Amino acid sequence: MTTDVDKKLWTLSSTLVDSVRIMVRLPIVFMSPLFLTAQQMEAVQSAVSSVNKSNISNVYHKQMGRIARMDGVLPGIQTFFEYGKSFALSDGSGSNMWGLYDEIATSTGSMAARSAESLAYLQLWQDLIGNTIGAFFRGTLKGKRREEQNILFELFFTLYYISLYVLMAFGSVVLRVLPSSYLLYKVVVLVQALLATSFVVPLGIVGLVALPFFIFTGATVQPLPSRQGYTAVPADTSTEISPIELFSVVLSKPSVDTKVGIRFGSNTSGRIMVTNIRPESIASDSDLQIGDIVYSINGKSLVSSTPREAAATLLAATGDVTLEASHDETSFGNEEATV
Repeated sequence: MTTDVDKKLWTLSSTLVDSVRIMVRLPIVFMSPLFLTAQQMEAVQSAVSSVNKSNISNVYHKQMGRIARMDGVLPGIQTFFEYGKSFALSDGSGSNMWGLYDEIATSTGSMAARSAESLAYLQLWQDLIGNTIGAFFRGTLKGKRREEQNILFELFFTLYYISLYVLMAFGSVVLRVLPSSYLLYKVVVLVQALLATSFVVPLGIVGLVALPFFIFTGATVQPLPSRQGYTAVPADTSTEISPIELFSVVLSKPSVDTKVGIRFGSNTSGRIMVTNIRPESIASDSDLQIGDIVYSINGKSLVSSTPREAAATLLAATGDVTLEASHDETSFGNEEATV
């Protein structure tokens, strides 16, 4: 059974640096209702929360999902879900996240993509407040402190945010009596942003002052990673290596703007892998399968490419585009990137 100390937690350095990242995005958060629907906003935030597994945020989003009428989700929301999940898994730095960001920017607009990113950071802030305070009360005070965590930081963090933590818990109760309304949902998000401003800006200013120190000392500025749900992948002890059987696929792509319906990712070996094929797309009519390894596009090798670079190569191609690939049933997915 996992505990609060196993969740993603903030440290002193990651709190200050993330506060800077959140602070500079707050103006976009306040504008996000102009560029995103309530369901798009909730899709991003609920997806981030589902990965970070904050107890208080899970309760919060049960009600926010109801207010945003997520039981009747409109078409086009899936990309926002996937973006939020990828953002949370990579703490805002994964290549798959940037691929999805580009997809949102292309389909909905650059300000919509920036709004999605800013809301993801806002949700990261809320989740890690809940996780870090929860780990202090249900971990450290019970003699089960996570070994990498600093007790003085935990004490400071809890004293600084405890009033907001209580307010968040109370707010989750108030949300239960609010009716479903797209407009009301956006109002609640703006209130959330106002609260964030009052707490984040002071820490963000300290973070800006401390940035040179973190840069010159090489201090780790990422949150303590989640230790939940990890399973070991057994090593391959076989000494016999099977030859790779390559096959070619030709996709007809009339123009640069034509979508072929492939999502690229990387497996644990760093190879470019097909992680999704959209139904009724150009790719769905080919021999490509989810899990296939793609080695080249129009003769250009992808051996040292990232998923985002592979996506850019395919997007730029036109006419008959040839992909060289192999069926690999042993590939384990690692980091994804949208094409």
